[in-house]
Amino acid sequence: MPENILAHNILNAWPALLGWPAVVLSVLVAGVGVLRRRVPLLVTAAVLAVPFSLYLTGSPKFGPVGLAPVAAYLLASGAIQSNHVKLGATLAAVPAVFFLWLAWYLFA
Repeated sequence: MPENILAHNILNAWPALLGWPAVVLSVLVAGVGVLRRRVPLLVTAAVLAVPFSLYLTGSPKFGPVGLAPVAAYLLASGAIQSNHVKLGATLAAVPAVFFLWLAWYLFA
């Protein structure tokens, strides 16, 4: 019986993984993608940031600005693919700065 309770709690907790853990993971994956110049990792970072960005888009304070991190990751992947590594690194840093500012704004 305890195994069923544990499995039930884990299945009910999956939306929490789409919040801040996914944001942190997307920033880390994007950093590795830029350092290794791997476009699929930057696209993965964009996919990881989509649920949180859609949540922000629904907020009246952020609106369409919530999609900026996803757009920045995708633009960074295009820059890395075109061998513009500095531009790609700058674009990949934009979501990290945005998420840091958002965390400070919400939790301070």
